[in-house]
Amino acid sequence: RDTFTAPPIPLPEDRDLAPPGLFALMEALQQVFARIGAGDGTREISVTRISISARISQIYDALKLRKRMPFLELFSSYATRGDVVITFLAILEMTKLGLTRLHQAGPEAEIHISASADEDSAARIIAESNGELE
Repeated sequence: RDTFTAPPIPLPEDRDLAPPGLFALMEALQQVFARIGAGDGTREISVTRISISARISQIYDALKLRKRMPFLELFSSYATRGDVVITFLAILEMTKLGLTRLHQAGPEAEIHISASADEDSAARIIAESNGELE
């Protein structure tokens, strides 16, 4: 028996999507925490930490390859609460600096993130903010 799936419908780049509110961002963060789970109540302490500025560079590199991506996808490879928090803070900082935009089609729709600065401007902004975020 053959089955076929339809390809995802891309969001038009020129579509004016509203930025998500604080509650939508907090709900998305809760979804990430729920996905990594509470475990058995024990916590592992990691001595290797990544800085917010390093995570900003990682996220921007991912956005250079894909112009827009689902917000939750940015957390898919992180399994610790610390990694999730650093990633979330990096996204907030990137949005504040004008490197990214957050989009949401409606109140219950998925949040997307896209790069909003060209590569030269982004490189300058990241370099300037590195000292502040270390």
